[in-house]
Amino acid sequence: MREDASAKIKRAFLIRHLWIYPVCAGSVYFLSNAFLPIKPLRIVLSLTLSVFPFLSVVRLLYGKRNALLRSQSKVLLQSLCTSVSGGYSLESSFITARPTLEKAFGRRCLMAQALVRLEKSLSAHVPLSDTLTELCCRLDYMELMPIMKALSITRVVGNGVISILRNSCQMLSELMAVSSEVEANNAGRNTEAFILCLMPFGITFTLSAFTNGYMDSAGKSPLGIMLMLLAFSIAIVSCGFLLSLIGSSNKVQKGANSDSGT
Repeated sequence: MREDASAKIKRAFLIRHLWIYPVCAGSVYFLSNAFLPIKPLRIVLSLTLSVFPFLSVVRLLYGKRNALLRSQSKVLLQSLCTSVSGGYSLESSFITARPTLEKAFGRRCLMAQALVRLEKSLSAHVPLSDTLTELCCRLDYMELMPIMKALSITRVVGNGVISILRNSCQMLSELMAVSSEVEANNAGRNTEAFILCLMPFGITFTLSAFTNGYMDSAGKSPLGIMLMLLAFSIAIVSCGFLLSLIGSSNKVQKGANSDSGT
């Protein structure tokens, strides 16, 4: 169930961001102007090569989605801690947490929409443990799963719910601080790598615009066209690979944080 829900969420996320593909294709077509003089070849190449940066951008945005869910989870746990301390049951605390999230992140935020479904499940007398597991699976946010399992277990065998909520809030605050520090340390390296990826395009445009016929020989011979095609393909794939590395570093960081949370 967990894998099916995760795949479904990722597929829906990809479909919602399909508009990025035409943007990537248009950008690749524009950048190919200095490399290739043949317009039909540029069109075919842009439609093919734009897949790499498109998928990399979607993965990067999905990583940002998880970072946003972490911030929303912290507000959720703080609201639960306040409500439980005030004498509310855990089920009632989840119901009263949705207005707080909507006020902080808007009515369309992911966690608030998931809480609407949780309220319906609780109204249908679904066990709290199953409801909380479904909440994490539907959000595809497994970082929250150990906390939710601990809450459902503690609610049955003991009264340490407030202690779990406070410790979880502190843990998320520390994870967010570490994540911010890591992102700040990687920002300079990512910028340098991105500039290096853009250098082939900048050099080629400079040679085409400010030199008299320097690139004409490459555009007139079959060998020159083949070499420029190869160089352009390598440059585009490198940009996509760089974005994939940035997205995978966020994913590794998320996984490490999940392990430390458990």
